[in-house]
Amino acid sequence: MGSPNQKESITCDHGTFDLSWTEHAMGNQKCLRLKVKIGRSFQPIPLLEKAGDWAFAWRGRDDGFLTLAIDALVLVSEADRMKIGRDPTLQWFGGHTFYNEGAEEWGDLRHGLWFLPAITWKLADDQSILIIQSLSHENDVASEMKACLLSALDEAFGGQDQAAPATPRLIERHDIPNRKEWRTSLEAAKKGFRDGLFSKVVMSRSSHLQLDRGDSWLFWLSKLLEYREESYVFAIKSPDGHCFLGRSPERLLAWKDSAFQIDAIAGTRRRGPSLESDQSASKELQLSAKDLIEHRYVSQYVANLLKNLHLHAEKVDDEKILQLTHVQHLRTRFQGQLTQQCDAFELLEYLHPTPAVGGLPTAPAMEFIRKHEASDRGWYAGYIGWCSQNSGECAIGIRSALVYRDSIQIFAGAGIVQDSDIDAEWDETEMKMQNFLRCIDDRAIQGHEADSGQAEATVQR
Repeated sequence: MGSPNQKESITCDHGTFDLSWTEHAMGNQKCLRLKVKIGRSFQPIPLLEKAGDWAFAWRGRDDGFLTLAIDALVLVSEADRMKIGRDPTLQWFGGHTFYNEGAEEWGDLRHGLWFLPAITWKLADDQSILIIQSLSHENDVASEMKACLLSALDEAFGGQDQAAPATPRLIERHDIPNRKEWRTSLEAAKKGFRDGLFSKVVMSRSSHLQLDRGDSWLFWLSKLLEYREESYVFAIKSPDGHCFLGRSPERLLAWKDSAFQIDAIAGTRRRGPSLESDQSASKELQLSAKDLIEHRYVSQYVANLLKNLHLHAEKVDDEKILQLTHVQHLRTRFQGQLTQQCDAFELLEYLHPTPAVGGLPTAPAMEFIRKHEASDRGWYAGYIGWCSQNSGECAIGIRSALVYRDSIQIFAGAGIVQDSDIDAEWDETEMKMQNFLRCIDDRAIQGHEADSGQAEATVQR
């Protein structure tokens, strides 16, 4: 390679490809980037099967492109990314946990993090882009990168006939908390309302499924990718085998240059089995005083925050219905302009956690959640996505799960206000777990139907 912006062609068994080289500043280092366009698409799961290091998958909510980022050249904290992730082209992948630190069961995913990948695939319906990146300054780095490119092409073209990941079998289900304990925690929340501690608190629970085999993250990812709806699909896998993945409808923040967008989503109903019942559920949601109050806590919080940060914004939609596969929500969308005083990275810090995943006021709601939730949230209800200096997009990590060895821990939450019905909120969280529960068999769903006085809800076979 003669210059950092050189173009050349390379011929291999799979055809002739045009290569584009660029060089990018990254703090005190330089990143060499090799990009090639390929006139066909590939199945994503085979491309991820040999990912032993960090791996990331992301399908946008609006554009449908699927991005795979494999192997970390650099792994940094949120604070360090803000210092060195300032190139307009280089994309970082990662996110942040709900609290500053997760429990030990999250392994390498205990903390929020961002990484710059060595290999990136961008997959569309009729074409792909492959990007190889290196921080090496050795004389033969270009040759090594071309060798890596050819190896990646061999694996991509040769691995598309592999069988889909096998469906794991359920051994046992354990709900944390069980239904009796859920009632106790929500009754404590209702006392908090009466005592004037908060006006909304979001309570979550998890369902732990023990499976008959380990390392099932690619199976779950393949199932999430089958959905075609207005949701993000995401997965981040660490070298120690922990994987956080899900399918979230909720955009926390998206930005391009100075323009930004934010969602406020709260208020839920089940999708109806018929068109008539579905429309009836939508109308009921839009007229529900309880759901409107819950939703407006979130939308008003976002509006006030943007005003206090002196960011001009307007509502694109106000309390419109967002319909997903299993549930439907109230959604208000904001769009506005960033400023030199408040860029996207700073706005992210101010935004999270919104009352959609925490509560209002934030501090007492967060303290209540810490005290009364039995499961550590980890990345659940944190945020996850990608970013460069000039653009990025982060979703709230809901409708999600932690996969590790022979288990999957599925998370779901519900916004609790003074008029909430405790049993209805349990049922709502069960609906939100269907991203994963529907992938096993009907017996995986029966745990929530156990008698509420039992010590725990389990399913055995």
